[in-house]
Amino acid sequence: MSRLLSTLLGAGGSSSSGGGASMSPSDISKCTNAMEFIRGCDSDVDVIFAASSGSDATCASTAVAGASAGVGRDGGSQHVPGPGAATAREDSTPPSQEPTIDTLSIRLSRIKELLYADKNKSKDSISANAPTFAQNITSAIIRSQSIIFPKMIHLLSSPPPHNLPFEARKDVAAVFNYLLNSNTTVRAFTPDKGEEFMASFELHVLEHYHAIMKATLRGFDSEYTESPDTALLCGGMYRSTLRHELLYRKLLGSCAQQHQRQDAHDATNCAEAYLYPLMDKLVFVPNFDVASDALSTIREVLVPSSQQTISSVNNLQTLSIIASEFLQQNYTIIMPKLNTMLSCENYITKRLSLKLLSEILLDRSNFNVMMQYISSRDNLRQIMLLLRDPSGNIQLEAFHVFKIFVANPNKPREICKILFDNKVKLAAYLQGFHVEKERNDGQFRDEKTLLIRTLNGLDEVL
Repeated sequence: MSRLLSTLLGAGGSSSSGGGASMSPSDISKCTNAMEFIRGCDSDVDVIFAASSGSDATCASTAVAGASAGVGRDGGSQHVPGPGAATAREDSTPPSQEPTIDTLSIRLSRIKELLYADKNKSKDSISANAPTFAQNITSAIIRSQSIIFPKMIHLLSSPPPHNLPFEARKDVAAVFNYLLNSNTTVRAFTPDKGEEFMASFELHVLEHYHAIMKATLRGFDSEYTESPDTALLCGGMYRSTLRHELLYRKLLGSCAQQHQRQDAHDATNCAEAYLYPLMDKLVFVPNFDVASDALSTIREVLVPSSQQTISSVNNLQTLSIIASEFLQQNYTIIMPKLNTMLSCENYITKRLSLKLLSEILLDRSNFNVMMQYISSRDNLRQIMLLLRDPSGNIQLEAFHVFKIFVANPNKPREICKILFDNKVKLAAYLQGFHVEKERNDGQFRDEKTLLIRTLNGLDEVL
């Protein structure tokens, strides 16, 4: 362990093949020093920000402003270096190195190469005492107190000529996702008292959560970028944060419960800032890929069981409980947004929103949410209209929600009245409903038969 610690602490030392700002591309391609990579990337990004137009420089400064007061390792307020250093550089004469974007791209490519080289090594070939490159990079980021990721993610959506080329944008996302999902833990020390603690990239993201999420959400928005590829990369990074309990709690507003106290300097409603814009705006954009990606992200937020990459059953159960509590507490906010999405003329938005609604209602953790939803006559009327949608796929998704209303043994009086008044028409319609699927799908056939029988057996509501 002492060898591991000394190696990690030595990651910031000088190196003859270092990747500092003055190194040539050929030297960078040979570099293995993590601290030099982080310092070099920081320097490159500051030069790019300084060379940006006034409007973009302002946006950049705003995007990383949230990093100046983050959540510490114990969940409380912890002052960390903000964008002051970068701002000071922007106010001074910009460096004269023009090929900075190319240099940053080379550094990112090399970092990704070294990370995935470690991943592809067999366990037998890795010494138990030797830190991985992911550990070295994580240690370098924490030791330097760098806010490089908020700034680099912001660059994904910067306008030309200050935006990163496509391959470099992919590398930013790949490195971020790798470090976050590798669950790498390193030893670190508090800068004031020198107290030792275990740090990770997850905690680093939590510490700079607002700056990272603001930059990520910016990459979705066509106001800042016309590239769907950027939106998809930002969507992937957003979803990577959802696989970690601390970050998931942060988004859905239960971080205070986790740490038993609220950070007095952090009054941001994270769901309002980073989830609701997806539901209010981004699912309605005309670009198919961007709208679909936004819907996929919403689905993973509200239905954690849809995340295929969660390996721990206990972790999945915990996330499901958090999501259920969030839906119950925010039902009057979430459901109107979902109903608006269901009324959208955009086919993919309407269909995927129906599928999302069905998954929410049929999740066992959401029993109270389901009962509240199926007790509303307005909700029933909307689903009955969607049963008659011209699209067969939307009809089927609506069917899976409609059956919950009918199967409820404790229907409210107003729900019984609507179903009774329309039972003849509904039963007749269901008789000819997707006959071809009925022949090939036994479960669908049984559900359909049960619904028709239940409708026919309804008594008049007095």
